[in-house]
Amino acid sequence: MTTPAPELPKHYLERCAVCGEPTKNRCSACFQAGMPLFFCSAEHQNLVWPEHKSICGKNARSPYAPPLTPESAASFLRVSTQLVEFTSHVKLECAEIWQALLGEYLPPANSPQEMLVNALPWLSKPQRSVKQEIALDVALALTYRGEVARKALIDEQTLPFNTLDPWHHVKFLEIQLGTVLPEGIDGGGLSVETSRFRHHALILVSLLRRKANDPSTIPLGCIHGAFELLVNSANDAIVFDFSRDGQKAQKLVEALLRPVKNFVPIRCEWEFAPDESKVLRVKCSTP
Repeated sequence: MTTPAPELPKHYLERCAVCGEPTKNRCSACFQAGMPLFFCSAEHQNLVWPEHKSICGKNARSPYAPPLTPESAASFLRVSTQLVEFTSHVKLECAEIWQALLGEYLPPANSPQEMLVNALPWLSKPQRSVKQEIALDVALALTYRGEVARKALIDEQTLPFNTLDPWHHVKFLEIQLGTVLPEGIDGGGLSVETSRFRHHALILVSLLRRKANDPSTIPLGCIHGAFELLVNSANDAIVFDFSRDGQKAQKLVEALLRPVKNFVPIRCEWEFAPDESKVLRVKCSTP
C-alpha cells in the first residue's frame, strides 16, 4: 500500500509559480479543476501563458502534453532513424511500444521504421486515450535522449532550453523525478501525484526558454523561485522521512538542478522544513 504524501501547508502552495513570492492570487481556471496554482500578478501569468494555456482549465488536474508539432515529429524521426549507435534499440523499442499501445489503430507494418511512420499521425492529433498519451510521452523522452546523443553532448547530457518543443524538456524533468521515486515513472509519467509537478516544470521551462533567447527578459530571481516551486511540487509524489532520507533529498535536488545549472547560475540549499519534517524545501541563490 502506498503511503500518502503529506498535505502541504498553505504557505507552501500560496506562492507565485513564476517568482516564488507569497500570494493569494490563484489561477481561477486551474483552481476550479482542483489544481492549486498561483500567480502574483497578471504580468507573471501572461509571461508563461503561451505554454500554460495548453494545460490550464478543466484539464489542469490531468495536464496531458499536446500533440507533437510538425517540428517535433520531424525531430523524432530524425533521431530514431539516423543515429548509427542509437538507431536499432530506439526503433525496436518504439515499434514494440507503438504496437502494444496503438496497434489496434494502425495498419500492419513490415518494419520498425514503417511502424514509426504510421504512428506519428496519431501522436500529432489531440489526445484521445491514455494509451495515446503514453505513446506520446515515450516519443518526447526518446527525442530528447536522441538529440543529446546526436549533438554529442557528452559533458552536459542536457539540451539548451530554446531547442526542441517545451514538452521535451518537461518530460526530461519528469524522468529526473522518476530517478528518485521508488516505482519510477511509467510510460505515461502522469498521475495525480505528479500533475502539479508537470505544471511547475512547464512554467520553469517556459522561463528558461525566454531567458535563453534574450537573457534580459527574465530575472534570475524568477528562475530561482520557479525552481523552488518545482522541488516543492515533488512533495506530492514523494514521502520523505527526514531521519533517513537525506540522500534521497540530495539526489532529487541534484537531478532536477542538473539541466538548469548548465544554463543559468544557480545554487540551492535544501532542508526538511522545521514545521513539517516530511516536506523538502529549497532556497536558491546566485553562486
